[in-house]
Amino acid sequence: MLEVSCTEPGVLKSVQKDIYSSDRRERGTSLGRMIESIFMFSLANSFWLSQLCLPAWMFTALLYSGPRQLLRSKVFAFLVSYYVFCWMIDRNRKTRVVYFNKRLRYAGFWRKLFSYFPVRMILSDELVDYSHRVQNQLTDTELTKSEDACKFPGLPTDMNYILGYHPHGLFCWGAAACFATESVGFSKIFPGLSPSCAILPSTFKMPLLRELMLSLGSISANYDEMRYRLDPTLSGETGNLIVLVVGGMNEMVEGGSGRFTLYINRRYGFCKLALQTGASLIPCLSFGDTKTYGLYIAKRGTFFRRIQDYLYLHLGIPFFLCYGIGLAPFRTPIYVVVGAPIPTERILNPTRDQVAELKARYVESLRNLFNQHKKYFGFGTEELELI
Repeated sequence: MLEVSCTEPGVLKSVQKDIYSSDRRERGTSLGRMIESIFMFSLANSFWLSQLCLPAWMFTALLYSGPRQLLRSKVFAFLVSYYVFCWMIDRNRKTRVVYFNKRLRYAGFWRKLFSYFPVRMILSDELVDYSHRVQNQLTDTELTKSEDACKFPGLPTDMNYILGYHPHGLFCWGAAACFATESVGFSKIFPGLSPSCAILPSTFKMPLLRELMLSLGSISANYDEMRYRLDPTLSGETGNLIVLVVGGMNEMVEGGSGRFTLYINRRYGFCKLALQTGASLIPCLSFGDTKTYGLYIAKRGTFFRRIQDYLYLHLGIPFFLCYGIGLAPFRTPIYVVVGAPIPTERILNPTRDQVAELKARYVESLRNLFNQHKKYFGFGTEELELI
């Protein structure tokens, strides 16, 4: 295994077996840095919550101030205009131009923010071996004798990839650190690849948050946008990598209290999309994301859980009860383990059996990835639960 952290972005090192214990010991070495990170996380979460609550604030203002006074407000006029603007340009959108604001993506703020946990990207042995075989065309015997066997040459840029990120956690801090920003040096580890995080479509209807997500290269998690990004015959591009949190809100709720539960049994669309576009599937597990916040879990079938599911289904916004250090998350190490790509052949109209076969291979890769790494990252007694 090879690892890279937000403290030394882009620098690959051999993983030591006591990495989890050393990270736990180092957490309390700098009280001032911890307070600074808690403050930054509180600001970031306050910004996100303010965006989420804007429609409720507008409705409340309408009730208390009256229509006439509200219509005279410049803030209200700006918000209404912005929502109309977002709705107009996105209502029939099937493609989205992905652009990266390099100054924002490479900003040192992100590295300071995510070093609070810290966040580390782990490259599995299977990924390193796969890369050597494809890039250098080595056999197993040649790979064993190669002096560069412990180095990672990157992934081929003549194809596209779907990276399945599991589990969701509350805010997917690991995905944000490793793929949405350069906190761990993604461009140095995977040169030539262009990452895009697929996020909730409702995010692109929130002022300011929309512009932030677009500047970081995010796209909407809908079929048309992802297919355009992945299909070389449509976009004319290769080297694109879409980070898709397969479990979604259902997995977020199930993963409370640190449990390693993946909501994947009913998910087949990402495998079908991979076959239709010829994109390779990359399994990815995040150890620690589910421990950054505590969640009040409503059991399946209860009244509160049905309300949660209904609101998410119709509004596209998850509602939950959680706790941390105020608005900041708990300080626990996050390890994002990236597995080897599963190559696919492009099939425009795959059958159910073909989709099911690809998914079975993907799930098996997830199981192997979890069982091989859980003992190193504080999950030695945990079992992978698929629902």
